[in-house]
Amino acid sequence: MDAETLRVNDVLHRSGALAVHDFYLISSPLIALFKRSLLMRFVLFFFSICLIFPLPLRAAENASVNVAVAANFAKPLRDIASEFTQLTGVDVAITVSSSGTLFAQIQHGAGFDVFLSADRSRPQALVDAHLVHSDNLVNYALGRLAFVYTNEKNANYASHSEISPAQFSKIFESEMSVANAKLAIANPKLAPYGVAAEQVLASMQTRQLHQQSQDQTQTEQNPTSAMFTKVKGKNVLQTYQFFTTGSVSGALVAHSLTLESEKKGDSENSVLVPSTYYSPIVQSLIINSKSAAQLVPNVFNEISETEIRLNGEIAERLKGISSSHLFVQYLLSQRVQNRLPEWGYLPAVATPQQISK
Repeated sequence: MDAETLRVNDVLHRSGALAVHDFYLISSPLIALFKRSLLMRFVLFFFSICLIFPLPLRAAENASVNVAVAANFAKPLRDIASEFTQLTGVDVAITVSSSGTLFAQIQHGAGFDVFLSADRSRPQALVDAHLVHSDNLVNYALGRLAFVYTNEKNANYASHSEISPAQFSKIFESEMSVANAKLAIANPKLAPYGVAAEQVLASMQTRQLHQQSQDQTQTEQNPTSAMFTKVKGKNVLQTYQFFTTGSVSGALVAHSLTLESEKKGDSENSVLVPSTYYSPIVQSLIINSKSAAQLVPNVFNEISETEIRLNGEIAERLKGISSSHLFVQYLLSQRVQNRLPEWGYLPAVATPQQISK
């Protein structure tokens, strides 16, 4: 290749490079604008998604809480805990057992942050033993006792409204007077619903004795205690399982369990036991700390869920509250308390009208 040809090629090469360079100088602002446009669109899209699906708010540095719960309240607690986690980002670990078992574990140093008992006496005992601050004991629900049974001839009485003592006695005696009848109750040494069941049996016996003839031979027969065999479960959930598996003819269990079974479409006969037959089942909790809990004011009663998620000032307020304190505030909030009847309970402070329903 001669020198002239090399010179021409060099000029053409440099011209092409210059053309490319000139094209880049002309188009780079357009490319930059295009990039900025895509970035802006992405930012706007991400922001809109956050508005529709707000990210959960981390309310505390230690964003978890370990809750021990009596078996009767396990299902409601799981629903409530799921809502709480979605709202605040605080994870809830749940341990289920009888009140007596959980109480003993806490006495021996179990690291539960919150203990939801089926009675008040065990949380109170923890306070009396100076294991828990007295301000950390609060009521969270009122339990109700139900009688489930197998005989279809009494199915016309089945109702989730409380029936009269006379109606209940008729059903109970009809079910439990058959040959080899078995009645399941929770162990009263471990489960408060077992205590309530024993109170029902005592009330039934007293009622029968009053209705019987004054003849001494009849009263000495004491038919109430002889006409069925008692089978005791370690907690109210196991007691209910005795009935659902066909091991017993009837059972005295938490109303919440029968209500949940009905929601699932299971067919069974159930009536509420008259509240006059047993002492109120006041379910209480403790926050397992020797320092006073921060429960007042209840932040969930003061602000809406939308405000909690989007308002930065409120977010800072939640961050200053311990996860366990925040969880108990949510459980005691008006929103949750008003929904307790959905799970078969009454609010911690129920009106006479609510109790009679």
